[in-house]
Amino acid sequence: MTHSQIQAEVDKADALLNTAADLISSGHVVSIASLSGIVNNICRLINEEGYAHCQTFKPVLIHLSDQMDQIRTAMEKQLMTGTIKG
Repeated sequence: MTHSQIQAEVDKADALLNTAADLISSGHVVSIASLSGIVNNICRLINEEGYAHCQTFKPVLIHLSDQMDQIRTAMEKQLMTGTIKG
């Protein structure tokens, strides 16, 4: 059961980050505050299941981390260049 719960949370995070990236690229300001709760759930579930049973999630978690870095960079660029739409 936990693997499906982890996958569901990963899917939520991925969808949130993809939507945020699209909005940022079109000049909109976004809040990804809900991402914190999703990431906390993923970490809690993996901790409960045990790392050995969740190693298959490592590549997708690295991908999510990369997505978060890209969002951070895009937000910083947006603020520095003033390319924010109201």
